[in-house]
Amino acid sequence: MRAYVAPLAALLIVITMSACSSPVPIALGSAPASPSNKINLSLPMDPSGFYDFNSWPRACDLLSDGDLRAVFPQATDIARVPEDLKLTLLPDFSPFSNGNGGGGTHTVRGAQCTFTFSLPGIERRAGDRWTGYSLRLEIDATGSREVVRENRPKANIPGQRNEYLGGADCVVSPSLGSTELSCSSTNLAFSIKDLTGNFSQDDGTIRFQRGDQITTFTGDQLAQRSDFMTRHILPELVKTITGKL
Repeated sequence: MRAYVAPLAALLIVITMSACSSPVPIALGSAPASPSNKINLSLPMDPSGFYDFNSWPRACDLLSDGDLRAVFPQATDIARVPEDLKLTLLPDFSPFSNGNGGGGTHTVRGAQCTFTFSLPGIERRAGDRWTGYSLRLEIDATGSREVVRENRPKANIPGQRNEYLGGADCVVSPSLGSTELSCSSTNLAFSIKDLTGNFSQDDGTIRFQRGDQITTFTGDQLAQRSDFMTRHILPELVKTITGKL
């Protein structure tokens, strides 16, 4: 009987290690060299200087499945939830309206979108409250260069910083619970935000892999994780969008 003790112990060790193994790292790619369809901004103009509010591009159309997988190669179960944007303009909103900006409240159909998808250790499950990794994309303004410039974000909160990313002027917000880039380029101002709240994989840590390099964050490294995302993940999505303009 003694001859079988060692193999059995070895088997138990293998089973235990397998049961406790961590999810594979989340692979990170980059903005595609040739993004999907160009964003059409040859649109009719509203007197306010914005594009006609019924003609804005839909946020859910700005990032295709292929675009998302270029940045997150392991993404599966990709889903989109569109939302409308309520936009209120003051009378004579800006000097660029030539006195014709009548103001009022407008509903911009589909100007916001939540993208949800599965990643290793972060899965979308039907009927579950846990919905995988979530990103929110919002078109903040689109119209004349002057109106977009007037409405572009400004770094006015401690911890924010200004950066130029992929042809866009951006405000980077790496604060806890609001990992976000707000950017403007030519005729489009938009923001992209991590909604998962500094997400982690099943074991409470998170591992990102860029090329041969793996970066690991533990559950108490929220600030470092958020900063990593604003430097190495969200900028690739910004570059994907600006590459279509």
